[in-house]
Amino acid sequence: MPREGARLPLPTELYIESTSRCNEACDQCPRTHLGREADRDITLAEVCQIVEQIPTLRRVVLHGLGEPLMNRALTSFIDLAKQANPRIEIDVTTNGTLLTEAVLRAFIERRVDRLTVSMDGLSPEMVSSIRIGINTSKVFANLERLERLKREMNSARPILRFNYM
Repeated sequence: MPREGARLPLPTELYIESTSRCNEACDQCPRTHLGREADRDITLAEVCQIVEQIPTLRRVVLHGLGEPLMNRALTSFIDLAKQANPRIEIDVTTNGTLLTEAVLRAFIERRVDRLTVSMDGLSPEMVSSIRIGINTSKVFANLERLERLKREMNSARPILRFNYM
């Protein structure tokens, strides 16, 4: 227990929900079943204000109940973090549906460390029963595109990871 008046160390990890918006209606998600505040994107100015206060950052995770790729400023958040600390680790968690070639190239160019895709099942049928309306073929095609681009761009990153429920 720190002594009274002692300052706690600044955090080294920051988790940012870039948006509360989502392009899916997943059966297990609180967004689908619970009341919530109005949808909103965090702004670059807000992220900048947070990052400026935490010079000790070593890792930033862009994730949340929303789909991070729906916030058009997402790559600017990555640029901001990398400017603050070029060796900072960046993780992005996504449902995989919005991973266009342009987005994937931007992630590779910006040296995103990890890309986590939430799948919630081992078969297309199971995934689509939980993630209502998801096109698993499109997600897998996006992930194949990522691996092709990493080879073309001679990059080992981002490392691909999966979340399952």
